[in-house]
Amino acid sequence: MKRVFLALLIVAGLAILATSANAAEFRAPADQNESVIISETEKPNNLYTSSSSVTVNAPVAGDLTAAGGTVMVTGDVANSLIAAGGTVSVRSKIGQNARIAGGEVTFSGTVGEDLLIAGGTVLIGSDAVINGDLLIAGGTVTIDGVVKGTVRIGGGSVVINNSTGSVRAYVGTLTLGSRAIINGDLIYTADASAAVDSSAKVTGATTFTQAETRPAFKQFFTVGSLVSLLGLILLILLLIRFRPQFSQSIYDKAIANPMNAIGYGALGLFIAPMILLAVAI
Repeated sequence: MKRVFLALLIVAGLAILATSANAAEFRAPADQNESVIISETEKPNNLYTSSSSVTVNAPVAGDLTAAGGTVMVTGDVANSLIAAGGTVSVRSKIGQNARIAGGEVTFSGTVGEDLLIAGGTVLIGSDAVINGDLLIAGGTVTIDGVVKGTVRIGGGSVVINNSTGSVRAYVGTLTLGSRAIINGDLIYTADASAAVDSSAKVTGATTFTQAETRPAFKQFFTVGSLVSLLGLILLILLLIRFRPQFSQSIYDKAIANPMNAIGYGALGLFIAPMILLAVAI
């Protein structure tokens, strides 16, 4: 029964992450103290990797999932990125969506669609460009890059110092720097009104609500979005670390019979959140 349940969770994760029929490559050393380095000369399609230290310098033709104590991505990713670690740094171009979780997260690349980050300290560098929406849950958050879509933030201390779309924030403190331009409404709940530089601009309406108690992240993130992010990262980390051959086998079966994979994956998606919530409690 345990094997069947594990298989359901595995298929759930892989069914979501597998977006094409390209071959998947699982890269994890036998000794997790060893580093994984994907050199520029390599040309992976869909790459899943985990170790104490992961560095991906090669361009990835499909999706990239990486987890480790330290994760650095400098190679471009054609499709989507999922990364988790104690320290995560992304300096590349991501063609579609990116989902990142870590103690310390730095993003200074480009995202074609949406970027979702959960971290203790989060820095969106001045070179960063997010073409879609930006969703962040963090303790200390600094946004120095350009965000073309809507920004939703839940955090302790938040600084915005570049051009963004509308902003919805539930924070302890909010600061708008001299280069901040909010192209839309600024709606925020905080312990006190924002510190706004005289050069900062808000083109829409500004709505401030005094926080009686620190608002929960559920006010701006759906429970499903956070559970999906954490669940996927947990699944892939466990799969790559303990069952790399089994993971490859499940992936191959999913590609050979996608309808069955979708069915099992959907079932797993209902079960996985219950398990994750139970573990959290």
